[in-house]
Amino acid sequence: MDSTSTNRNDAQGIINIVLMIIIIGLLGVVAFLLYQSTKYKDIKNYDDCVKAGYPVQESYPSRCTTPDGKSFENPLERKQIDNETPDTEEPNQTTVKIYFSKDPESNDDPTYTVEAKRTTDRKDVGTFALEELIKGPSTAEQSQGIFTQIKLTGESNCGKDFKLVIEDSSDTATVTFCKDLNQPGVMSDSRLLTEVKTTLLQFSTIKKVIVLNKNGDCVGDLSGLNTCLKN
Repeated sequence: MDSTSTNRNDAQGIINIVLMIIIIGLLGVVAFLLYQSTKYKDIKNYDDCVKAGYPVQESYPSRCTTPDGKSFENPLERKQIDNETPDTEEPNQTTVKIYFSKDPESNDDPTYTVEAKRTTDRKDVGTFALEELIKGPSTAEQSQGIFTQIKLTGESNCGKDFKLVIEDSSDTATVTFCKDLNQPGVMSDSRLLTEVKTTLLQFSTIKKVIVLNKNGDCVGDLSGLNTCLKN
């Protein structure tokens, strides 16, 4: 056998070896992919994923993700969240501003008020605002010197603290207190009027506010002529 034939046989042998290596490598890759595919198919839930040692995301609820992109949520944590979430949506809340007096500023200037916010799902926001004004500031607000000038005493002649009537034709709100107003002087009357009027005038449907006592007289009208009813 000449050298040329020998070289050809050697080259063919090398080619065959390379081809064998490539084929074996491809078979190995295919076998690995098949194994991985079967392995992932066995993972059907969060517990399977965790037991297989795949990473768990630090979230709430936590999630475990497999290398092929499957993600499983922690069912126990999800159940806790669902139990904390109401079945029905919260009703729409409206923010209402309540205007109180403040010590010492309002003592010398009865037109001085501070704004406090309350929320409600009620439709009668005007009535709600006056109820909150009568109720007065919270403990935290009181610690800042905030107070309400409305001091009601005695029995009601209408079964409640007040009546609120809004005339659509004139955009006028008439507040009639049904209990006695414990107002020690002119400055107190002025602070009360400021609180009530400023609180109600925040609503676009109200342009004018009339405040009456339980006898139907204008609060703060020392003339006795009830001028608030004539203007």
